[in-house]
Amino acid sequence: MPIHTTAPKASIPLLSTTFWVGSWVFSVTILLTLFVLRWWPGDRLIVVRMFNYTMPWFLVALLPLICLAGGAGRKWLLLTLLAPTLYIIFSNLPLFLPKNQSLPPSGFELKVMSYNVWSHSKDMSALAEVIIQANPDILLIQELVPKKHSQLELLLLEAHKMDEEHFAYDPMTFLGIYSIYPITTIPIKTRSSVQKSVIQTPAGPVTIYNVHFLRTVLRRSHNWQRLHDEINDLLLDEISTTSGPVILGGDFNMTDQTQTYRNISKVLKNAHWEAGSGFGFTFPSTSGKIK
Repeated sequence: MPIHTTAPKASIPLLSTTFWVGSWVFSVTILLTLFVLRWWPGDRLIVVRMFNYTMPWFLVALLPLICLAGGAGRKWLLLTLLAPTLYIIFSNLPLFLPKNQSLPPSGFELKVMSYNVWSHSKDMSALAEVIIQANPDILLIQELVPKKHSQLELLLLEAHKMDEEHFAYDPMTFLGIYSIYPITTIPIKTRSSVQKSVIQTPAGPVTIYNVHFLRTVLRRSHNWQRLHDEINDLLLDEISTTSGPVILGGDFNMTDQTQTYRNISKVLKNAHWEAGSGFGFTFPSTSGKIK
């Protein structure tokens, strides 16, 4: 005896409606976050902080949805999806355009590397190999505990990459600055996340700030405010009053889309935007997972 059922057919319109409603909710949420909440109240909202961290990845969802909305003839949904897509693309487009790599006649090239080695890392030989392969002129290290600093210093010295007097290490903050040029540590006001040194390069002194700021993505807004104020104080009290070239690097725990970073970009230029290419995500170690 044949069995008849209409449940699968009835579920198709429901699934279709659910999909398009979800697409509308997604597109409106992105529009609201991108064009309203990012400017007010800004990074105080955890939704905005998360969006700023992941903004380029939204293209993975936006581009297929644009194709589906266009194919289905849903022009208003298509327009609401196009607006954030075009904003994200054109905001990051300069990163994918050719850069002028020539130096001015008075220019001096420095290769700077920032490396958070993670305080629980055990394979210091692998860490040293990553640094040796990169061969930086100036190295900024974060989360380097005292015992591992001694190991790393010895490994780099054995590789004949740096001289002993070119190390500056702060055991209280786990921050270190290594250089192929002479280095002088400069005392700085009570800041738990900043190390300051001056590098004597052939072109003159360069002031280096190595930082490791508080992680705030999943934390409360008052922690974000603490980070925001700490960086603004550093810009106002230190960097803006420092004469000569200044390099600020390290682990910021933020992207260049955040409200706090916009304050940094008013004072300093982003080396990646000036000379790099691509989104500039954290560079992966070629040595694989270092434990």
